[in-house]
Amino acid sequence: MSTTSGEESPASPSHSTAAYRDRYNEHIKQLHGHQEVTQTKTFTKWVNAHLLQHNPPWTIEDLFADIKDGTRLLGLLEVLSGERLVGERKSNIQRIHFLTNISNALKFLESKKVKLVNIHPEDVVDGRHAIVLGLIWTIILHFQIEKGTRELAERRRTISHTEDSADIVTKPNATVTVGAKQALLGWVKEGVQIYPGVEVNDFGPSWRDGKAFNGLVHNIKPELVNMDKVFKQTPRENLEQAFEKAETHLGIPQLIDPEDVDVEKPDEKSIMTYVGQFLEKYPDSSKPSEQESDVEVPCETHEVVSADEFEMVETPDETELVQEKKIEEMVQTPDETELVQEEKIEEMVETPVETESVQEEKVEEMGEMPDETDSVQEEKIEEIKENPMLRSANLELEKPFESEVHESMHPTTMFGVEFAPLIIPLERRLQTTVVLHLVATFFFMGYGSILLGLYLLFFTRYWWLTVLYAGWFVYDIETCNRGGRRSEWVRNWPIWEHYRNYFPVSLKKSADLDPNKNYIFGYHPHGIIPLGAMCNFGTEGTGFSKLFPNIKPYLLMLQGIFWLPFLRDYMMTAGGCSVSKSSIEWILTKEGKGNAAVIVIGGAQEALEAHPGTHTLKLKARKGFVKLALRHGASLVPVYSFGENDLFDQAENPVGSKLRELQNYLTSKLGMSPPIFHGRGVFNYSFGLIPYRRPVMTVVGKPLDLEKVENPDETLVSQTHEKYISELCSLFDTHKTEFGIGEDVKLTII
Repeated sequence: MSTTSGEESPASPSHSTAAYRDRYNEHIKQLHGHQEVTQTKTFTKWVNAHLLQHNPPWTIEDLFADIKDGTRLLGLLEVLSGERLVGERKSNIQRIHFLTNISNALKFLESKKVKLVNIHPEDVVDGRHAIVLGLIWTIILHFQIEKGTRELAERRRTISHTEDSADIVTKPNATVTVGAKQALLGWVKEGVQIYPGVEVNDFGPSWRDGKAFNGLVHNIKPELVNMDKVFKQTPRENLEQAFEKAETHLGIPQLIDPEDVDVEKPDEKSIMTYVGQFLEKYPDSSKPSEQESDVEVPCETHEVVSADEFEMVETPDETELVQEKKIEEMVQTPDETELVQEEKIEEMVETPVETESVQEEKVEEMGEMPDETDSVQEEKIEEIKENPMLRSANLELEKPFESEVHESMHPTTMFGVEFAPLIIPLERRLQTTVVLHLVATFFFMGYGSILLGLYLLFFTRYWWLTVLYAGWFVYDIETCNRGGRRSEWVRNWPIWEHYRNYFPVSLKKSADLDPNKNYIFGYHPHGIIPLGAMCNFGTEGTGFSKLFPNIKPYLLMLQGIFWLPFLRDYMMTAGGCSVSKSSIEWILTKEGKGNAAVIVIGGAQEALEAHPGTHTLKLKARKGFVKLALRHGASLVPVYSFGENDLFDQAENPVGSKLRELQNYLTSKLGMSPPIFHGRGVFNYSFGLIPYRRPVMTVVGKPLDLEKVENPDETLVSQTHEKYISELCSLFDTHKTEFGIGEDVKLTII
């Protein structure tokens, strides 16, 4: 029947092509689903088989959920490599620690010459199936299949040199380089070729009838399998028999189930993973063929690609060029029957496994045709550079990978304490030394100076030094309330760069600040010790003066600090002043314009809320800084320091507990809080007063400009206070995901 102009016959090439493509795509989708389920089961069992060797033994149930914190992944790599890896392994670790652990694991793989492409810690933490499966497959390839085939080739080369040295000469320059997949396939072919009727050409349909599995078992231990009986049994019976014999008598875990193999298209990676286990059980005395004795299996680099790319490598086992050509042929021959066309589609899926070189070409093509533009990729690179959480992947490693270093660089554990290795790069030592200097100054300089003065006064002839300093102390007592005595030379010491890089600490701005105005910076949270505030505003370690030219920061501290000899003088050189009302008013009125009084709003009581992963601020009743800003027309600037609470671990002290009640009482009497906390030590990673190496990202928000009001009433103060809290919460929500904090996490204001 003819059709009117503009209409197409149902049998026209465009309609038939669309139908064929839809059917083909549906077939591929079903194939992907089966492959993912099978790989997930197989890889989970493979991981568990190795994690059982961990000390203590571990297991996982959900591959994608249980691996995301990175602890099991680090444990797996430790078992496989026999080396110790660095990571956060405590029970209360947060997402930022998950990302650090995964980063450490990926960097370790790269140190083993495993090339990782288009994979980021976030992909694993978020449980992206294709990425996680691709990562585990890469580990299997490197540590099991490639290693096993390489060792087998070395054993055979040794045997061939010993037995046939007169006839066979192996020259390095004449070796034939093949991939691990081809080496494994060649080994299998050699092992089963003695059995007529058993033919292995791939890691897919060739294994469906179970004969090849039984052939491998028989080759290793002939008394376990009757091969004559194998040729009479059903595929399912053969598979069950081979798996049972291998697990019971050879100690080879059953990673795959018979029903996963006895299908139209068995999963190639799952079969390779299982078959790779036989390499360790194969007799060392096997005589290789002359060809294989000259085969060298190199240490390959394997790529883990994005989800879409992983599926492209997974699907049809032939080049895309051949597939497209077949589809074009179907379009050009629309008169053939639908049955024949469907058979062609089936052939496209059934085509024998492509060579390793073709697979590598595909990966290269995918590298040349990225999923996103170069500009977007450059933006991502810049984002990673600016993100301290991602940068910490390199800086978090207190210990280098043991694969590249001497044994003296290995950490040791005794009596539950993990001690630092003897040899650590000088840069790391300098960073730790500078942080130790600052912590020791804070905790010991003031009280140590008092003891030293008393000793000089009563027990030596240098009593006059104490008297002189006492006179200076009385004369200078009010300097901390009158702008201090800052020293730009001290603030620009090169050691502060080591201080910054230890964590690392980074400083970001949301807007420029007008040097013709004065500001009050509200710094949050307090943390155990506000080390981020000291780095950003007490030194030039993060380049404050470059980010905010002509703005002079004054880091305000407890008045009690300025009653301690020598400590008071040192803190003032960094721009430190008292947090008293008179001190703030002096900065806003007597020092001209372009000044920023930096106040840690939560104070000593907020330190009791400083637990890793928490974001609780004591701010509801803190309105004095708002009143001062209104009275002097200063702009309020919210500042949030992500990671400040993660630098130390604090004993659990929930509100209402006896410990919290005691701490609140001591705070009211002493003026400073007594949190029970610990970090790491100089020579150990388990306890001490030095903060952990965890990133801190400080974000300076947009200024909230205020009109000058000489005597602001409580209503205006409360309204302005609410605006400030709103701006602070907005700042937190805008930047929290950059630091690995979930979208659903909110600031808690108490």
